Amino acid sequence: MSRAASEILPEWLPSGGAAVLPSGRWWDAVRVTSLAGTRVVGVLRERSGPVIEDQALRTMTWLVPVGSADGWPRAGGMLVIGAGLAALVPPAEGIGGPWADGESLRWLAMVCMVAFAVALARVTLVPSPGATELVHTNLRPGHSIRTYLDQPDWQDTVRQIGGNVLLGVPWGVLLPMLFPRVRGLVRVMAFTALVMIMVEIAQGWIVAGRAFDVDDVFLNMTGALLGYVLAGRRLGRALHPRRHHWWHRWTGGPADAERGADEDRVPRAA
Repeated sequence: MSRAASEILPEWLPSGGAAVLPSGRWWDAVRVTSLAGTRVVGVLRERSGPVIEDQALRTMTWLVPVGSADGWPRAGGMLVIGAGLAALVPPAEGIGGPWADGESLRWLAMVCMVAFAVALARVTLVPSPGATELVHTNLRPGHSIRTYLDQPDWQDTVRQIGGNVLLGVPWGVLLPMLFPRVRGLVRVMAFTALVMIMVEIAQGWIVAGRAFDVDDVFLNMTGALLGYVLAGRRLGRALHPRRHHWWHRWTGGPADAERGADEDRVPRAA
């Protein structure tokens, strides 16, 4: 591939999952994950050029002239290092292997959310009349957690604390995948807190043998935090492009990945 053979691309905002990486002295590379699907490639369907498909990593990488990655617009899912807008990419019809549109993943997330909602209702809203005399409303943060930790039965401690944490994990994973406007950590935590407070209120006022416990909400939020950090953040950014705000005119736009790819990510040209 030569620079003369390349075509100049106008600015474009790819779907989440696209990445621009430097590959050393010979080539730059444009890497896109399978989560982005054909939508990203469709933007560039008129261009053609060398492509490397990695079945194991579920990525496709296009080789582009060295130095041409520097000026790519900073957009969702892109790692921007380098300038120039010259690029050679394969036509959209050439996509194969494990590639699939992100819509299928969103449907899977929706099914998981429905299943989680059913499980949450069964765990939290089923009456337990036999426990009416044993449960008490708790509005003091940390009180129930200290009680769990002080009791001699460590298995019950793990069940109470761990169970509430696990109930929050799906929120942190699924919300960023399903709702682009609820992708940030603060919004995920706020949404989780709102829903779980409503559940706790229902337990305290309606469900026999249940009581409102503020510590349950904090434990649920901890689970949402873990789910977001471990998977939700990455999946949300892969499925949805980052939003551009007015202040990005001066800051250069959102960056979705860390910089620092080394020369050996893409094979050198002969």
